[in-house]
Amino acid sequence: MCVPFPMASSKRRAFVDDRKLAALEPDTVMAKLQKKRFFERCRKFIFQPAWPRSMDVTGSAMDHEASGTSFSLNRDELPHAVQFLAEGGRTGKLDVFVPADDRTGCLFFDGGRLCYAKYRRWEGIEALAQLCLRDNLEAHFVPDARAGDCNLDEASIASILVQAAARADELEDAPLVPGAGYGATEGSFLDGAVAADDDPLAFCRRCLAPVSRVAVCVCVFAVFFLTTLYGYQWYLNSESEKAAQKVRDFRVKSLYELSRRRRARIRGLIREGVIAYSRKEYTKAEQYAVDILEMSPKHERALELQQRAAVAQALLSATSVRGEAEAKLAALQDLSDEQFITGETRQIDALYQSANSLYDAEQYPQAETKYRTAIARATSLVARADQHRLAEAKLVELGIAREAAMTAEAEIHAPPLWRSADGLEQAGKDAFAAGAYGEALQSWEVATVQYKKAAEQSNTRQAARVAEREYKDLLAGVTVGTLEEYGGAKWEKTKALAESAVQLVSKGAFQDAERAWSRAVAELKSVTEYAEKRRGRARFEAAVTEGREALESRQWALAERRYRDALAIPGYESDKAAEEGLRISQFENALARASAAGASNDWMVAKREAQRALTIQPGSRRVQDLLEKAERELVPRLTIRVDIEGKETVDARVSINGADQADRVPCTVPLKLHETYTITVHRPPSGNTYYQPFRLNYVVKHPGRQELTASLRPWGPPTQGLPWRVPGSDLEFVPVAPGDFVMGSLQGRADERPRHRVSLTDAFWVGVHEVTNAAYRRYLESEGGSLPGYGTATYLQHFRKNSAMSAKDDFPVCYVNREHAKAFCRWLTRRERDGGRLPHGYVYRLPTEAEWEYCVRAGRAEEDTAARDNYAWFAKNSGHHTQPVGRLAANPWGIHDIQGNVWEWCSDWYGSYSPEAKVDPTGPDTGVLGVVRGGSWRNAGNLCGFAYRNSVSARDTTPDIGFRVVLAPVLSENR
Repeated sequence: MCVPFPMASSKRRAFVDDRKLAALEPDTVMAKLQKKRFFERCRKFIFQPAWPRSMDVTGSAMDHEASGTSFSLNRDELPHAVQFLAEGGRTGKLDVFVPADDRTGCLFFDGGRLCYAKYRRWEGIEALAQLCLRDNLEAHFVPDARAGDCNLDEASIASILVQAAARADELEDAPLVPGAGYGATEGSFLDGAVAADDDPLAFCRRCLAPVSRVAVCVCVFAVFFLTTLYGYQWYLNSESEKAAQKVRDFRVKSLYELSRRRRARIRGLIREGVIAYSRKEYTKAEQYAVDILEMSPKHERALELQQRAAVAQALLSATSVRGEAEAKLAALQDLSDEQFITGETRQIDALYQSANSLYDAEQYPQAETKYRTAIARATSLVARADQHRLAEAKLVELGIAREAAMTAEAEIHAPPLWRSADGLEQAGKDAFAAGAYGEALQSWEVATVQYKKAAEQSNTRQAARVAEREYKDLLAGVTVGTLEEYGGAKWEKTKALAESAVQLVSKGAFQDAERAWSRAVAELKSVTEYAEKRRGRARFEAAVTEGREALESRQWALAERRYRDALAIPGYESDKAAEEGLRISQFENALARASAAGASNDWMVAKREAQRALTIQPGSRRVQDLLEKAERELVPRLTIRVDIEGKETVDARVSINGADQADRVPCTVPLKLHETYTITVHRPPSGNTYYQPFRLNYVVKHPGRQELTASLRPWGPPTQGLPWRVPGSDLEFVPVAPGDFVMGSLQGRADERPRHRVSLTDAFWVGVHEVTNAAYRRYLESEGGSLPGYGTATYLQHFRKNSAMSAKDDFPVCYVNREHAKAFCRWLTRRERDGGRLPHGYVYRLPTEAEWEYCVRAGRAEEDTAARDNYAWFAKNSGHHTQPVGRLAANPWGIHDIQGNVWEWCSDWYGSYSPEAKVDPTGPDTGVLGVVRGGSWRNAGNLCGFAYRNSVSARDTTPDIGFRVVLAPVLSENR
């Protein structure tokens, strides 16, 4: 016999949550923890690709078709094992085989097996059946044919299953199959079976003992007969048992079907109830529990669901009411600190705290009741507080209305309303003091209205006074004589209205008086306007007449004033005749002023007045001629005079913004107004005397003739510590103070070592840049080209601009040997000595190696080679030829191009260094090779370094060698 049980739901149940265990009883906690530990042990088998082959509770290996992994379970874990199989989401059929062994049962699942021990087999069958029914797991219980003889047949197994189902549904009174108990003997398999004492053979032996053998044979025959009869009876009983068995099977199936339907109905209601509970539809969940309990009054899960739903509903309701109570209490905190509010608030807060205690104790209905009581009292208190606040606001409004009524003197002019309002105000104050805030609010509202009415009545007299004051103020602003002269009947009517208003005031008819004063004000405005129009007409005619007479007598200024007065009269601003007279008088007046200003050489005024006259009468020839003359006279003209030591000179040259203006002075040059000009005055040298040029940035601030006197002074010798420029040349020098430095290099070539300390004891000046083509050409022109080596082919080509190196003025001179450079220095020294500009003991010469390296280092120990492009022309950036001087950045002492562009001759003969410290070294006394320093346009960057030395023949003239001049103390002649 196979009894099916429903399949488990595909929805897995959640494992036990540790946070929920704390709220359970100790025994429940232990049970759930034990269940959780089993689930943790079996969890790995749920998610594996294949189910484990076997799970052995006893720990002994049990034979099966395919044995696999096994682990041990104890007796208490058996229900969890079944639930684990159901919740694992496994599909298929669960087969329960009942073996012959009275102490063991096997549970096979998907080819594996779950074994359990220490259960009597029928107890195990019933327990497993109840677990499968509880977990909605489809199971088939059949005898195990492999175990041999089994003394539990299908009927007995079915009886046990039905009893399990009945117990699972709490059907204590469900009819069972007779004899289907736990090993029951009474009527267990045969109805009406013979008792043990009714054995036929024993009965025959007792009866035939004293009889003879014949009797014995008869007895044997009788026994045989009875045995045959007994066998037939057994056959009949067997057939009867089969029929009874069929009846029992039918009853079992019917009972099981009824139980299955009821369980399915209960399961559906449980599921719906749980879903409603999870959605917080607690009322619906509780109704589902009630429906279940109508079918099964002792159903544990239904009772639990009903209890939880009721508690949750009560908790939800209490929580909602609690939130409302918190909001009410929060609203109370914003109220004022009045005594009644403070006391009531304390009581409500105590009631709220009491409700919180009940809430924390999970007595939700009682807590909800107290919460609602607190809400009602808080609502009432807030309403009273609102009335209190409104009453206070109304009292402030009442005070404003009372003040307005007092200002309007309502107590005098509206006494009934004033007394009534005052009484209501006092009654409201009494009610407010007694706590009747609503009554006080009503009294003060009525009192406010009555105060306003009293003020309105009193303001009627005030309005009359205001109208009277307006009339008098308006009358004070006009000339009564004008009204008497030009007002006529209108003025008489106005005076009559004013007299009538005065009489009404004396009678106390303030409202009528206010209207009378208002009419008088309107009439006064009307008569004032009327009189002013008549008066303006008379004034206009008089002014036009006077203006016409002034034009006829050529009094232009008087005519202009009179016509202006006429056009300023209201109503006559656009009179054509007056405008024409004003235009003629303005033109003639402006022309007269322009002519007078021109006669006094005030051409600015003349130009302004002429322009004004031209705007009045365009095309006037007289005005245009006067304007042109004024503009000619107003062109800025600067007359420049020159003096030398207080005496005016005439042989000076003037240039403005770099352009020559005149070769002799004084001179007059035209300029533009508000422009800035750079004015330079030069005087050619007189013999060896040079004059410092005069420079001035002149701003033309006013038109007309202007004068400037430029003072020139002779050019003296340089000043120690200040820059110097050779007069008549582009040679500029910067001062160099004496000092010490370390000469040479540690990483350079052999001739740069050893490093040694050098001291320079004298100050000197060094050229800002190399000697240029312009300076050298001026030297050649001065000497007439008669120095040695001047006619060499290379230099002549360079001089005539036929070489690759530029011969422009601002490029460094090249193709000069050491003697050429020294000859230039001797010429410059002689020229400046003759001019009296050479300091005592100083000459222009080539720098020594020590002076050159001192200047190139400029106080620096090492060079920033990464920035060499910024201050040196070499192979990388020169374009393979020389570059103009002064284009790159200077070193810290203001010296340009001391590195790169062209090699620079030094005064020393080439020689080796020595390690001793030296003071003002000048190199070897004699030699063949000269020294050049600084690198050139065609060398690599490292040749332009601070310490790099190069030796060349003193007679070499190459395109990459030039020189720099210093103004320094005298050296020995062979230097």
